[in-house]
Amino acid sequence: MSENWVLYMDLYRSANEVAIVGAGMSGLFSALLLADRGYQVTVIEKRPDPRTTNDFDGKSINFTLSFRGLNALKQVDLDSSAIQRAVEVKERIVHLNNGMLSRQTYGKIPGTGLYSISRKEMNIILLEAVNRRSNIQVVFATECIELDKTIPSLKILSREGTERVLTPEFIIGADGAFSIVRRNLQKGEFADYQQEYFSWVYKEVTLSKKQIDAISLQLDGVHVWPRHHSLLLGLPNLNGSLTCNLIVEREGKYSAKMLNNRNNLSSFLSGTFNEIEPHVGYMTDELLRKPWSGIMTMKTKPWRYQDKVVLVGDAAHTIVHFYAQGLNASLEDCVTLVKCLDDHSSDKNIAFDKYESVRKGNTDLLADLSKDNFITLSVRAASPYYEARTLIENKLTLYFPRSWQTFYGMIAHSSIPYMEAARISKVQDLFWRISGLPIIQLVLGSWIILRRFIESTKLWITRGIRQRVGLTERKT
Repeated sequence: MSENWVLYMDLYRSANEVAIVGAGMSGLFSALLLADRGYQVTVIEKRPDPRTTNDFDGKSINFTLSFRGLNALKQVDLDSSAIQRAVEVKERIVHLNNGMLSRQTYGKIPGTGLYSISRKEMNIILLEAVNRRSNIQVVFATECIELDKTIPSLKILSREGTERVLTPEFIIGADGAFSIVRRNLQKGEFADYQQEYFSWVYKEVTLSKKQIDAISLQLDGVHVWPRHHSLLLGLPNLNGSLTCNLIVEREGKYSAKMLNNRNNLSSFLSGTFNEIEPHVGYMTDELLRKPWSGIMTMKTKPWRYQDKVVLVGDAAHTIVHFYAQGLNASLEDCVTLVKCLDDHSSDKNIAFDKYESVRKGNTDLLADLSKDNFITLSVRAASPYYEARTLIENKLTLYFPRSWQTFYGMIAHSSIPYMEAARISKVQDLFWRISGLPIIQLVLGSWIILRRFIESTKLWITRGIRQRVGLTERKT
């Protein structure tokens, strides 16, 4: 440790003061919860204020708020604000290869809606709330350059070159997947760290309201184009636009390597996703301007050091986005952490230990579920038998809500811990197999195949007539 570092240090921990590294969702939300309990909170963020820059634009996947996240936001009276600035999505709209749609509702009981909201919008909602608390200070464009977990203390450096040292009562690391706080917390400890990059990558492009209107896409659902070799997801925005994520393999015939030139990408888009064909030129231009982004899962331990440093959100667990639970799980982290502090106010060491023991198993499971749900989105969602099971399970949930809950419903639309939801789901799967419901699923799935065939034939005939009429008009 440098001499200057020692000179700047206040060796006494500042009681009732908390330093949070990272002004993302979990960092700001933690600040709000702690400020409402009387703490003086300083939040350090290396990026500039998103309200005055376009720092987030085009760089992040939309968030999807569900029951867990809204239930957390309710604790700081922000659930209504989030809903007002989001778009409710009531179903998964699956675009099949033949141009038909499979609509798969998320449920028909109250509270089963999802809300699509941009990362920047969610960040601003939290910042506006932070500004209303006099005991929170957010320091933008300032980086944590050293951390001593044993004191604890932070040395921070502004973009103008000004150094400061903070010696709070404890530090929260909310600085994302590549957390500097986590790295310093685990240094010298018996730490487990598992990082896995997904074999798929993504790029983001947004279609404007005018473009969406031109191809008549409805914005009350999550649009999914499942193709075995690729996946296109579309999440609606409040301004009528649609944020799309093109997800492809890193290597292979339809891989990121093959789609890095105009001809290949344009041909791929027009041949794979029928509905967007009028905008292929625009999407090709936009996608070629951006690099492919990796998709990562990270599991780690420990999440805390004594009663001095603790991790939340992506700094503690990073998951792929295919279950739309990243934001919800991070907000739930913060609620659990603060509850443990409330329950063990006289011993933060016990509080932090309890927090980690409650959350780690659940978030590890969520990471696995999120990877598996990619297969659901890219392959299973297009299956008539998957659609059939969805329809049956939604009916069971509607008529027997106390006896049956879909696994997706327990994950997205309840506060049941993820591990407990998995246990309940296993019991329900056993009942499903022995109850004769698979026979109903088979019959219903076969009917869906027949219906799709009839509708596809009608669509093919209609297109043929239109092409002939157009050809005749051109000849005339």
